[in-house]
Amino acid sequence: MNERQAIAVLSSYLEHLLRLHGVLDKYGEIKLDNAGRLPVEIRDRLDGFIENAAELRGLINIGRDARRGEPISPAVANAARLMAEEVCRALSGSDELPEARLHRCGTLKPWTRGS
Repeated sequence: MNERQAIAVLSSYLEHLLRLHGVLDKYGEIKLDNAGRLPVEIRDRLDGFIENAAELRGLINIGRDARRGEPISPAVANAARLMAEEVCRALSGSDELPEARLHRCGTLKPWTRGS
């Protein structure tokens, strides 16, 4: 699996996790609290990884660009993959990521519930 594919899979999973936590609305936009910040539960889980909604939005946008086949520099791709891995682990509470499952079975598809 190349870097772009890994980012695409991880970003799909990230968006799924954010929806489960009520942070993304049905349009894929981040929901903020009344003070314009990420909800406290998410801030606590992502402490040390993501400092604010703008950083999370940037990570989501890089993932969406990867899924659309937009150009991403190697440095940005590597950083986004590493960040997405850590954020997904923090949100899911698990070390197992969809990328690992897909790599083992030899298929590549966006992560969906139950896969």
